[in-house]
Amino acid sequence: MREQVTIVLNEREPLKAKAAQTLLENLEANNITSSRVEIDQHIEKKLLEVNPSILILDYVLGDFSTGLDIVEAFQRENENCDTSFLFLTDEPSVEVAVNAMRLGAKHYLSIDDPRSLKMLLKEIDDILKRAPQRRPLYCPKPLSLNDLTTLSPIARKTAERAQTLITKRPPCIVLLGEKGSGKRTFARAMFHSLPTKGGISEIDLSLFTGNVRDCCKRDTGSDTFFELGNNLSLLIPHIECDDGELLEFLAQKQTTWWPQGASPSNNSFVLATTECEQTADTWERLLQAEILRIPSLDADRSDDFPGLIQVFHREAKQFVGSKAKSIEGESVAWLTQQEWPGNVAQLRSTIIDAIITQSHTGSALHDILVEHYALSQEQAQRDHETKNELDPLYVAQLLARNNLRYRVTAAQLGCSVSTLMKTVNTSTVSQEQ
Repeated sequence: MREQVTIVLNEREPLKAKAAQTLLENLEANNITSSRVEIDQHIEKKLLEVNPSILILDYVLGDFSTGLDIVEAFQRENENCDTSFLFLTDEPSVEVAVNAMRLGAKHYLSIDDPRSLKMLLKEIDDILKRAPQRRPLYCPKPLSLNDLTTLSPIARKTAERAQTLITKRPPCIVLLGEKGSGKRTFARAMFHSLPTKGGISEIDLSLFTGNVRDCCKRDTGSDTFFELGNNLSLLIPHIECDDGELLEFLAQKQTTWWPQGASPSNNSFVLATTECEQTADTWERLLQAEILRIPSLDADRSDDFPGLIQVFHREAKQFVGSKAKSIEGESVAWLTQQEWPGNVAQLRSTIIDAIITQSHTGSALHDILVEHYALSQEQAQRDHETKNELDPLYVAQLLARNNLRYRVTAAQLGCSVSTLMKTVNTSTVSQEQ
């Protein structure tokens, strides 16, 4: 018989141990099957084996995992995950609470609130009463390398190279490729296979304006402190937007955090992405980072189109259900023959937007695909012009207003730091001449 409630709190803290015991006693008094699970390095495996109807989670689970990692593990193992997740924690971060709810948590309660146990017990009662009528929660399955579409020779070689790096375990890997080529998706799939310990943080440097040193640590407000090199790994998109501060900091710390370089004992990693060849070369020289080149979506990947189209059709179906029209062979062939300067991201948005539009209008799907492709090409052209036609005078004024903070200015302009610096240098040379 399936266990109804499993409680996983960081019981090294007396308040949480008392809360877990109180919950267990109340549940047993109401004839609800329940248990408390000890946190260790096998916590994820143990919980998947129990597979309870309701899982009560703390955010920080010792030095081994987090509640968010556990939720993702359940979703990864079961596309139709029907476990209800309830968080009871002292983690005050609004970002963590939002991420928990996005992943499908039913409730996020503060253990410091004296009303929390009563609210939690009521929520458990409500969930169990609704259980026979509940529809399975749609939980997108996190991708592994085996889930990626790699039917073309070039994509298959890229996946093989990624698997080699996973086995080798270098501390820093840079994924290099054009905009929209799927670098971040590839990086997330690699993290799925790497033996990471603790938490994983994702910091997009094109949007980040804080102290980059703060990227390398995470204070949870409890006994556990996450730090790169120990129990924290980082996914860092757009490292071309780094003004050198992050690179310098990692260079200073690498011999302390990863004294052996690539090693089977590594369990803390930095996976970074960039569109800039020069940036990747710099990370390779200073950090001995391994470079993984992600291929563009062009004629060399023609074998991948049917698989990608099928993936994006399934994704669109989550929005419109049975109204999602199938993409016929004629349309698949037409999509394969087109040029995609925006790469996989452009193909994805074209297909999903077209299917959603067709579900409302009832027009021929092929015609809508053609229309949306044209619109996406116009957007790709505008993005290209914006990237390559920065006004040097405006750039200089904005840079001055930002006190010469290149990363902030580049983010506001929607370009990379290297593009910004090239514009500034070109303008300086012109003035000197």
